[in-house]
Formats: sequence, C-alpha cells, structure tokens
Amino acid sequence: MRVRQTLLRCAGVGLAAAALAVGGCGGDDEGAGGGSEDKILGISLPYVTNDFFVALNEITRQQGEKAGWDVLETTDAKQKVDQQVTDVNNLLSRGVTGLALNPGDSSGIVPALNAAEEDGVPVVLMDVGATGGKAYMTVTTDNRKAGELACQQMVKALTDAGVKSGTVLELQGDLASDVGRARTEGFEECMKQQAPDTEIVAKPTKWQGPAAADATQTVLAQQQIDGIYMQSDCAMLAPVQATMRQAGKLVPAGEPDHIVLGGIDGCPPALTAIEDGTLDFTVEQPIVAYAERVTRFLDEALEGVEQKVGPDGDGGQIVEAPTGLMDIVPATLVTKDNVDAPDRWGGQINP
Repeated sequence: MRVRQTLLRCAGVGLAAAALAVGGCGGDDEGAGGGSEDKILGISLPYVTNDFFVALNEITRQQGEKAGWDVLETTDAKQKVDQQVTDVNNLLSRGVTGLALNPGDSSGIVPALNAAEEDGVPVVLMDVGATGGKAYMTVTTDNRKAGELACQQMVKALTDAGVKSGTVLELQGDLASDVGRARTEGFEECMKQQAPDTEIVAKPTKWQGPAAADATQTVLAQQQIDGIYMQSDCAMLAPVQATMRQAGKLVPAGEPDHIVLGGIDGCPPALTAIEDGTLDFTVEQPIVAYAERVTRFLDEALEGVEQKVGPDGDGGQIVEAPTGLMDIVPATLVTKDNVDAPDRWGGQINP
C-alpha cells in the first residue's frame, strides 16, 4: 500500500513497537506539548493490541498536546473491566482535569464515570458509549449505520457475483459493548430486508483475532460460505485471511469461488488488502475526527460551555445519549474506488 503522511512520529519506532509503548514516543508521564498545569489529560483504553487502538492512542495524544494539554501515560486495562475502573481512579488520583475514555464494557465502566463526576472531572467517551453515569460528551460514529453500510456493500458484491441466496459468516465483536451490538443490529436488520434468503451464521469473538480465526475455520469446514463480515478488520483481518488461505479459500475478487470479505475500521492492512483485491470493502471509523473532538470538548467543558442537541459545526450531529450527549461523526465506505484518498487514517500511519 502506498503510505501517505505519517502521523505516528516516534523516531524509528514502527506501529508494533508503538503498541508496546502505550504512553507515546517520549515515555514520560507528561506530554511534550508544554501544556498548562490546569489542563492535564488522562487517556484510558481497554487494550492496545491492534492498529485501531494504537492509532486512537497516538492521534489523541498528539491532538491533546497540540491543544496545550499535559498528557499522562495512557493506561491499558488489558481487556479487564475492573482494571479499567481502577485505571480511571488512578488517573483521578493523579489530578487529571480531563479524561478521554474508551470503555471496554459499556456497563462495567459506569463506576468510573461516577467517580469522575464526583471529582468534578469532565469525561469524553471515545468510540464506545456507556449505559449509565455521566459524560460531558460521547464521540462516536453511527455504528448501526456502519453495519448497514457493510450490509449494503455485501449484498451488492454478492449480487454482482451472481449469488441470489447464500450464507454469510458474521464475525461479531463483543455484545457487551454498545458498538458490538450496534454493528450486529445494523448489519442483520439490513440483511433481512435486502437479502432475506441469505443465511447469517453469527459467531461472537470479543474482538479477538484468534477467536475469529477459529470461528472461520470451523464454519468453512462445515458449509459453503459466500461472504464474511468482520466487525473489526483491525482485530480480525490477518487471522481470518490466514485461515482462509490455509483452507484454499482466499481468492481475489473477480475470480471464481471468491468469498466476499468486508469489515469495519479501516486499518492499514485493510487498505492494502482492498488494493490487492483480497478484501472487498471496509467501513472506515473517523479516528482523526474523534481525537480532534476530544480536546475540543474537554476545553469547552473546562470553559463551562453547555452543549446542545443539533449540528456540531464540523459535520457531526449531537444527539441525546444515556450519559448525556453524543456527537455522531459519519463513517465512510471504502472500496477500490476511494482506498487511495489522502484522508484515509489507515494510510496516514506506518503499518
């Protein structure tokens, strides 16, 4: 894939190494932005084991430093819900004045939100919302719409291949997350309407690549599959394609016996695979827009700005949410027609 502009600017450090150094290039607790002592940003992630979270972390840190925040070392809960609550409490004890938080569990994170509210620290939730508690803003995309876009492109690709009725394997994320539920509901409801004769075989993976590979291997061995929908290409693409290759099922688009393959996220390997013809499409998450909005909303929270339902002034739409308000940023369908567009975030980091 032709790499455009590099956002990860750790000198000599690639993406895999950046995943290990969650705190960023310098490794210091404080960011390099020379921010105000009154603007201390804590970032809490559920895990950092794929390109999506590496990029979300790095771009959010960069935007925070650019906006004058001192950015503490990012916490990695390693997929443990209780640990993420502990991480947030630790950040609060260190005097953060703003929190950027991606919940690993939409219900389990509520105690952390309650603790932040008690301490008077504004929270912006990134990508994933919560079922309760209070956040100044949740910044996300319409994941139901993303699932619907994936469905529409899946149906189009199957129709173009002459498949009138068939079977699609749906590799779900985690239904404990509102993102996983929305991506499932949007896809399945659309498939029922647009391809009612298509069977959907749904397998939960908890966003884990090995689980996606195991499910793919099992289903491919049991029945003919015409399409595979991955709820995260960042987590699933490499292991799923490796499994398909081993089974002799990884055939480029346009050739006989091609299995339509699509996903959501837009990580660098997904863009490469689209260019190579082994991935038909992905629905790109707007990570850069997430990061830009995090510091904007936290700044406005500190200034006492009261957000309102309606357009956010930058292409998104603010709506009511269980935790307060939610800014919904559009996702983008990516195919061979637009995979090389310069604003693809997956083309702006080193794979």
